[in-house]
Amino acid sequence: MTDLVKKIASETKGTTIVSMKTETVADMRKRNNPYYGRVMKTQTKWGIMGFDYQNSINNLAAKEGVDPLKAKKRPWGTIIHNGLFVENKGKIYLRLKQEGEKDVQYFLDGLQIDESVIAEWLKTPTKSSTQSNLKGEVKVRNIEVGNIKEVKFKGEIITP
Repeated sequence: MTDLVKKIASETKGTTIVSMKTETVADMRKRNNPYYGRVMKTQTKWGIMGFDYQNSINNLAAKEGVDPLKAKKRPWGTIIHNGLFVENKGKIYLRLKQEGEKDVQYFLDGLQIDESVIAEWLKTPTKSSTQSNLKGEVKVRNIEVGNIKEVKFKGEIITP
């Protein structure tokens, strides 16, 4: 377990607001894609850790006047540390109810490019089928801890 995971797990009680800078391989379609596996994406995300997905979707449903919803069983991984993280196949992911993102940049073979160069190949996240009858969306992101470059957590900036 990394120092970042230990710190967040030991210092978080309930829900906590967090922001982070991440660097990941861009999520792209593979078929006939000349850029596949060569594009990195950096961005700043913010949101809430330690949330309860079932409560989150039902709070949104209540705001929209929709009957309570039943979340489906998680399709992969095991939720650990009071819902803060997911462990799957030896990797640990921070669970985030994402409220926003900014500063999205793409790099092809290490050189910054405009999103328009690769736009036709980028995948767009799909809405959970549990939330299909809602206008809004509870955006859950599972960020591999190794892809987190900086975290702003409880007034402190942590660089793993």
